[in-house]
Amino acid sequence: MNHSIFKKNKRAEPALITIILLIFLILTVIALMWRVILTFANEGTGEIFHKTDCLRTKIEIIKVNNNFENNLILARGTGYGKLTGIKVFLDNQDIENIPINISEMEEKAFTIQNNFLRNNPNSVGKYVKIAKLIGDEFNSSKVCDFDGKSAEIGVQVVSA
Repeated sequence: MNHSIFKKNKRAEPALITIILLIFLILTVIALMWRVILTFANEGTGEIFHKTDCLRTKIEIIKVNNNFENNLILARGTGYGKLTGIKVFLDNQDIENIPINISEMEEKAFTIQNNFLRNNPNSVGKYVKIAKLIGDEFNSSKVCDFDGKSAEIGVQVVSA
């Protein structure tokens, strides 16, 4: 009696293992590529949302003085971007980041703590610009371009 039907083909085993390993390797490469593509796509869309919020949110300086309190008066226009704060520049020098909470169509006074501006007669006649800080949290927000009157030269500091 011939038992050749029940004999295993020993030459087929290495080929089968090779095919299984190749399939596993291809699936791993596809998964890694998908992860890289997904990471780039998420970073790119995050930047788009940031730029969109920068364009949507309007804020401008009404008045700047060198008082101890309420020395920066801002007005927010329409636009529902995620405004968490502003970056303040005095004659193009970054002097302070201020967290702000201002609603649409609201005018509000804020206090700049930096001594370059507060009760400093040398600050009168200099120019203040602001840039919006957009994001979910103040500490991790992104900086937009200058806005409103700040787009040109800025707003001149007046005496208290």
